[in-house]
Amino acid sequence: MLMIPQRYTLHGYSLLELLVVLAIAAIVATAGLPAFNRTLENAKTRADTRLLYMAFSSAHAHAIVHQRYTTICPLDEQSKCTNDWLKKIVVFEGLNDNRQYDEDERILQSIKAVEDPMVSRSYSRRAVTFSPTGDAWGFNGTLRYCFEHDYTFAASLIVYGSGRVRYGLDQDKNGIAEDGQGREITCTN
Repeated sequence: MLMIPQRYTLHGYSLLELLVVLAIAAIVATAGLPAFNRTLENAKTRADTRLLYMAFSSAHAHAIVHQRYTTICPLDEQSKCTNDWLKKIVVFEGLNDNRQYDEDERILQSIKAVEDPMVSRSYSRRAVTFSPTGDAWGFNGTLRYCFEHDYTFAASLIVYGSGRVRYGLDQDKNGIAEDGQGREITCTN
């Protein structure tokens, strides 16, 4: 029996077809990149505000459980509480209720300083002190967290005089978080 060799045909793509596919992929990737960046920015905002919420809540709980004044504040270069909430934030147990971090006081938690120039954090006071009963009378306010001064990435934490801490809500569903009085927060330093 005589074997006749079969012709093999190669199946593949031409260079032109590959270039067209690459061009289409580049267009789709370019169109999707801004949406992907917005998703990342939104995730960063949520993660950072969650971390801040946990710090405020743990300070509140520590004050009650240990019956000690517990303060949360940003520290400046001299380890003093400052109004610049972009700095390193610490939670410490106050031994003398002076609402300042002293060298002999124990730091319970710290949050690193904000290094991203597009992020801003602000609060109307330089510190929040929870009393041994858990209240924060005189320290109530709204901590504002903003990303690139874009209100849609803004978030807020509200501290009540009673010591309760909660996330700011978007009651009117317009995409902008609100403070404790229902006013839209502003993203200015």
